[in-house]
Amino acid sequence: MKEMFNFKLVWKDIKYDFEMQNISHTIFRYMLIIIGSAILALGDAFFIIPYDIVSGGVAGFAILASHAFNWTDVNLTITIAQWLLFLIGTAFLGLRFGFKTIISSFAYPGFLYLFTYIYNNNAWAHLQIVETTMGGAIPTAILLIAGLAGGSLVGIGCGLTFVGGGSTGGVDCIALSVAKYFKVKTSVTSFVIDATIVGAFMFIVSDIRLTLVGLIGAFACAFLIGITYKEEQNSYVADIVSEKWELINNEINYKLDRGTTLLQSFGGYTGKEKMMIHVVFSKEDYDEILKLVFKYDPDAFVFTTKAHEATGEGFTKIPYRISRQLKFTKKDKSQNIVITKNKLKQMKDDK
Repeated sequence: MKEMFNFKLVWKDIKYDFEMQNISHTIFRYMLIIIGSAILALGDAFFIIPYDIVSGGVAGFAILASHAFNWTDVNLTITIAQWLLFLIGTAFLGLRFGFKTIISSFAYPGFLYLFTYIYNNNAWAHLQIVETTMGGAIPTAILLIAGLAGGSLVGIGCGLTFVGGGSTGGVDCIALSVAKYFKVKTSVTSFVIDATIVGAFMFIVSDIRLTLVGLIGAFACAFLIGITYKEEQNSYVADIVSEKWELINNEINYKLDRGTTLLQSFGGYTGKEKMMIHVVFSKEDYDEILKLVFKYDPDAFVFTTKAHEATGEGFTKIPYRISRQLKFTKKDKSQNIVITKNKLKQMKDDK
């Protein structure tokens, strides 16, 4: 808990980002976050909100609230919810998460108000809606176009924000908090939240067309996030060889809250004894791992690979196929041999 609210660590991150050799990369990342937030707001302001398309997220919650409680200012609801969730995420996930999220948390509502003003004051911003004899209902084709366009823009915006190393905040703050404290996958929590919002909207509005279009928009969003943010693997493995291994190991353990394994090794050419750090981490920690390693030792050797699967504390649980096999496998008592230190020493001496 102390590390989560350590202002010195956050200040170190900020100073590192704005060092002369890092300033261009930092500006590029921040621009990606801002551009991603703008595209996200564009999709919501031009397509999602005007056509009442609920596909989850903060915008979906705001549309749901507008129908349930007759709130007319959807943008205000989004802004309040975005900032409240930002505070919740910072409280449960720490200042470093808040620092990554703060740009989008302020940029997204600002762009949302800007694009809403443009939409309301320019005829070219509207899809051509043909009035029908069915009470002036919007044609299904128009809703489909709005759902696909809105979902795609939201997906691209979120993907660019992730590429920039930031977070869009919103319901992700809740999903990440639940994942941290209750060991539930972020994707599962996000799906439950979005499904609850969509289901509640269908119950309140009783319009199957809008519900189906909302689901189509959600799929378009997820698809575009996958294309824009191409890192599909959730886990990585890094082997780190450095003279400053103690400092790097402590940073990984206490700053990133990742466990490590220390391996005694020898240089194949030099024959010198070295200590190697073996660590498994998520894609969200990828840049942070490299940053803290090269911060202490620019000459460090880092070998990183994608992990096919990481199982254990902090990652996924035991796969169902394996736990099911273990459940129905009889234990072989002959395998339950406890090797004491003395026995192990004796085995080594025999060799």
